[in-house]
Amino acid sequence: MEKLPNLYNLKEEKENLEAIITDTKEGGISREIAEKALKENETEIEGSIAKHGGLSNAKEHFKKEKARAERGSIIDEEIIEKEIGPTFKKLNNLEEKRDDLRDFEIQILRSLQSDPYARKSNERLLKTIQKDKIKVESEIGDIEKKEPRAYRAGELVSYKKGLHKEGHIAPTPKVREYLDEIGRRMITGKPMFLHGPTGTGKTSLARFAAKHFTGKDAQMVYCNPQTRISHIWGKTGIKPVENNTSGAIQTVDILGPLSRAIEQGCIVIFDEFSALPKELMVSIKGIFGKKVGESVPIEGNGSIKMAEGFQMIFTANLKSDKNPERQELPPEITREFEQNNLEVTYTPKEEAYDIMLARLMNSDGSIDMSWYDMNTTLPKLCEAMEEIQIAYTDKESEDLARQTGTMNASGKRQGLKKFVMTQGTVEAILEDWKLEKQIESKPKCFVEFLDERLATGITFKEYSEADRILAAKILASKGFLRTLTPEDLSLPKNVFDFDAAKKQRANIEALAPVIKDSSKEVHISIKDLADLDPFNMRGKHIKDLANQFLNQEKSKDTFSSGMMKKMSKILGKEKVADSVISAEYIYKNPQSGKAERQENIELDIEKILFRYSDFYKEKGIDMPDDFEEQIREIWERNYDEIQKAVEENGFDDMIIAPANIPLTEISEKMKVGNGYYDHIKSSTTVANLNGIPLVSTSVDKPRIILVHKVKEIDEIPELAQTKGKKAQDLKVDESLSLDDYLYYQGIYFKET
Repeated sequence: MEKLPNLYNLKEEKENLEAIITDTKEGGISREIAEKALKENETEIEGSIAKHGGLSNAKEHFKKEKARAERGSIIDEEIIEKEIGPTFKKLNNLEEKRDDLRDFEIQILRSLQSDPYARKSNERLLKTIQKDKIKVESEIGDIEKKEPRAYRAGELVSYKKGLHKEGHIAPTPKVREYLDEIGRRMITGKPMFLHGPTGTGKTSLARFAAKHFTGKDAQMVYCNPQTRISHIWGKTGIKPVENNTSGAIQTVDILGPLSRAIEQGCIVIFDEFSALPKELMVSIKGIFGKKVGESVPIEGNGSIKMAEGFQMIFTANLKSDKNPERQELPPEITREFEQNNLEVTYTPKEEAYDIMLARLMNSDGSIDMSWYDMNTTLPKLCEAMEEIQIAYTDKESEDLARQTGTMNASGKRQGLKKFVMTQGTVEAILEDWKLEKQIESKPKCFVEFLDERLATGITFKEYSEADRILAAKILASKGFLRTLTPEDLSLPKNVFDFDAAKKQRANIEALAPVIKDSSKEVHISIKDLADLDPFNMRGKHIKDLANQFLNQEKSKDTFSSGMMKKMSKILGKEKVADSVISAEYIYKNPQSGKAERQENIELDIEKILFRYSDFYKEKGIDMPDDFEEQIREIWERNYDEIQKAVEENGFDDMIIAPANIPLTEISEKMKVGNGYYDHIKSSTTVANLNGIPLVSTSVDKPRIILVHKVKEIDEIPELAQTKGKKAQDLKVDESLSLDDYLYYQGIYFKET
């Protein structure tokens, strides 16, 4: 159904254009352009009234649109509810109720600490809160199980809202964990210390928690070596006496953020506390032990009674090799935080992806982008960010060090000293991408644009060359910077001379389809967004829920099915293959022609792909980053043939195998039991397994092999008749390679 134009927005646009025309001289180019735009606007308004079914209906829509605009909502929940259904609103209400209950619970628990006389009434309230929380959580859980798309849509919308609230932070699962921790620790009223690497969102989290749990904005103390006592506590000032014509002045107390928080009963946040001079750190220790109702002496300004609700939160990067300029916390301050500190780490890649979606989301929950970028570019960016953050906080991962050739002979890995990509980096890139599309008549595709923005960071000479080289290698290993040369990045010519980068950069012609796919921008609805799951996190979770609560082991994975459809769009397929093949197989005796066995078979590519990917990771088999995408493409391309083979031959399982893995490595890593494959020699690709010579086919492509899953060949008649015979005698065109045999034996042994 065609989306109706927003009349209120059109009317606001008309008024702005009219104002520009009024303020611009006649005959000027500015006025000429504004008059053309106004004419287009008026034509669009006329057409919009007709689309709304006449002036009367248009007025009603205008009133609703105006009301929503005046509420300042960043999300048009009415439109989203129409698309997702009434469950969306129900879920929204339930989540608001859950948050309110949790906040009220914290409030009551804090009251128990400060007012022991209200214990009985508070305990009664807590019991009621607990019952209501259990009921609400149960209802939310039911929606997640029964309507995962609506649940997922609600999740993404909540992230979008969070980015525009106080703290500007999306309430992802990791953030909710932190909030729960902070909420519990706020019960005692003791000061809390949030610490972690730069860019993890410590300050945003503190501001979000302050608003979330108290409903009040936090007072802020921004610490640095130049901070003075007056910046924290306040100072004495002067002002004219009111209603006095003689020019008399009076002395007044100007409270600082800490004093205001004590007086108003709200949270005060000391941001970058370890940058504060030590003497000032010690000067505030005196209020750590103060309780509600007690007087707190203000430096040079008498005293203030501490109001209920006062709390102190401190954030900091601890003194380290990366932050040598920071102050070490004095011992007496460290002791205060020993049992009340929380480490805040970087956002997991799957949550970083969700936050990217929220940042790109329009007010109706949609996103305008290509399927390629949604399913490939953004997930790969999240993976690259994670690797860069790992290298910044410690050393690069072993796999990446081997892949980029940055591990020396002794196994030493490099680390990043200063360069790091954070949510702030992503926000800047995506905001600039929106601007690019607004101001450029023919904007670059996102892949090219992203490479240019990544290059802006790589070429920043504030970072050491070692940092810039390692960051470039990490990004190149994930498929980025392909549109740029080492010279463009002011880096050595051999910076990309490692296999993972050379494979992607060797054939410049292979870049053309990537740019083409990235250029195919489409309007992706909130429904389709809810199906995206590039890291298979929700797909696995939904399957776990189905098995746990519904006992449906074969429940179809909604998210993964959606992923298959999106991949098909990327590949330009007109026909969209399902992720599941269901077939009825009947075996007829070739002599009698009678049906001897009947079986209903279901093959789910997503379940089997997850099963093998998990298995290979466990065994240490190194798969390429796009392995799963390659397998899905094979499935998509051969869907009809696979369906036919299952129906005709009764195949009830698959082998999913990677390419170019040395046979010696496979034989070692697939070893089972007491070393069943010990006799496969490392010096040859020919082995003698139980007296039968098997030869590696040196397969160089990922593949899907259809098989029968049976313990013994005699278990089903169609296999029993092949016993002792060779493939060529059975007129079989393709037989199992040794590589694939070992893979299947390995996973079969693991599962049985």
